Amino acid sequence: MAAVYLTPEGLVYESRIGPHSHGSKDFVDTGRKGSRGGVEYVDLLQADRATDDALPAWCDCGPRTVSRAELLESVRLGVSSVRVG
Repeated sequence: MAAVYLTPEGLVYESRIGPHSHGSKDFVDTGRKGSRGGVEYVDLLQADRATDDALPAWCDCGPRTVSRAELLESVRLGVSSVRVG
């Protein structure tokens, strides 16, 4: 659904939104002819942002979002996975 990476520039949020395959064990969506499908979304997770905006994520059941503030708190606490809304 999404991932957070620590880079020299800080935390980076990455997700692929829109319908896409999920690997060789995804028997429903594997016929993409080499294309990953969907659209890549990347955002710097700046801890000093004043707004708690919703970051886009994706599930096969449709579009979802992740709270920036809750995601940053999870990273701070060392939580490795979060639920999306």
